[in-house]
Amino acid sequence: MFKKLRIRYLIAIASLVIIIAGIIAGWQYYRSIYIEIQKPREVSKRYIKPVKMVIEARLVNIDIYVTQILYYSSSDFSIILNNWSIYKKMYLSNISRFYESGINITCRRVEYDIDRHTIIVSWVVKGAVWISNNRFGATFLWLLTPLNLDFIEDHFKESNDGLYWSGVINGVPTEIIIKLPPQREPYKAWGGDVGHCHGHVWGYVS
Repeated sequence: MFKKLRIRYLIAIASLVIIIAGIIAGWQYYRSIYIEIQKPREVSKRYIKPVKMVIEARLVNIDIYVTQILYYSSSDFSIILNNWSIYKKMYLSNISRFYESGINITCRRVEYDIDRHTIIVSWVVKGAVWISNNRFGATFLWLLTPLNLDFIEDHFKESNDGLYWSGVINGVPTEIIIKLPPQREPYKAWGGDVGHCHGHVWGYVS
């Protein structure tokens, strides 16, 4: 008889442990749901691919003014605007990849155009231009290298006031516009007084 009571006692204890464990597990489950509902859902810094990109680099005196315009679909643009503080930091941070030893990046700015579904990123590059005896030279390796481009190898179109390229970078249709002081002749590859090499340009100061 004592043995039977002992078995019943053990069964009762085991049942009680199971019940308590179930209550604890249930509480933790509903607590996690409650917390998930109450706390704001964080948005990860996921990269959203634009449908088009245009970069203009304009040489003015000894500085280069850069404007990057990113075009998005309406749905992706809404995601960016709804999480603007996160994506704005990301765009500002991305400017740093356009770097070359000896240059400085200033005046970083990010804006958006609701009507055109575009993000406009702008900055100023200092230290990339040198002037001497009414002539100038400038490096654009800081722009070309991160994009895996080359003035000569990628056949930039040559004109009297700059260089131009259009193509696809990482699946994104892209235009690169280099605006330079106007010359009497085009900026030709390995030109004498006016020209360019793989990543540099030279000519007369306007």
